Amino acid sequence: MPGAALALFGIVALAAAIDPLMAAFMVAYVPVFWLALRLPARSLAALQRDILPAQDAWLGESKRIVESKRAINASGADTYFSARYRERSDAYVGTILRYRFLETLISNAPTLLACVLAAAMMGVAAWRCAAGAAGVGQVLVAYSLAQLVQAPLTAIVQHVAQVRGNLPHVERLRGAAAEASEPSGFEALATKGSDGSAAHVEGTLWATPERGADGKRLFAGELEVRPGELVVVRGANGTGKSRLLDFLRALSDPADLDGEAVLAPELLDAAYLTYPVPVFTGDLTSA
Repeated sequence: MPGAALALFGIVALAAAIDPLMAAFMVAYVPVFWLALRLPARSLAALQRDILPAQDAWLGESKRIVESKRAINASGADTYFSARYRERSDAYVGTILRYRFLETLISNAPTLLACVLAAAMMGVAAWRCAAGAAGVGQVLVAYSLAQLVQAPLTAIVQHVAQVRGNLPHVERLRGAAAEASEPSGFEALATKGSDGSAAHVEGTLWATPERGADGKRLFAGELEVRPGELVVVRGANGTGKSRLLDFLRALSDPADLDGEAVLAPELLDAAYLTYPVPVFTGDLTSA
């Protein structure tokens, strides 16, 4: 940005030394150029904020496949899920298409505006040449200066548009960083067990704040995982396998457990990969 601004100032100063009228054209061109790209840049920044909720809705609908496996299997995926998933997908794709259009407009508009500036400056230079106030070479000089001023001016405006367009992502990352810095309640559980276990859970894990007959019990008993072991958790849909893994990875609420737990500190930074679920239309046939 400082380098582009310095180059722009130098080109305008050079134009003023050659012909003050050309410098005046450039100075008047700067706000016109700024306003021409300002409108799509503002729309791009506003659309960026709309993309995030549309993306969240689309990804959330995809995640709901996993969370609602039993209901989907019972009622049929096509009737239960496809229409709603298609609606979320269409909304997300629509925002992406509008975003790409504005992005292309901002990228290509400077070239068109450069042609307009060059034609205007060359026209003025030709008029002054015909009137005997300037030489023929000034027409070529006007064209060259119009091309030179475009690069730094475009760099400044596009950089500002890029920063403004990505502010929603910055705000989201700042919010996520602030939430991550807050204590989760699992810090007290993240200690090495005296027996060297990677994870030790003993008690009852609940899916809801309610306890007893009014609550949903997901896990009851004792689970121990030692370093280097491969442990397979099996069970029917909705029995709490994912919720147990969420607890072991410190992604749920420690208050969900009635009992005691010891988790190795490494679990707080462990990779946690959920499996993808393909969605398709048609029949599966063997080759």
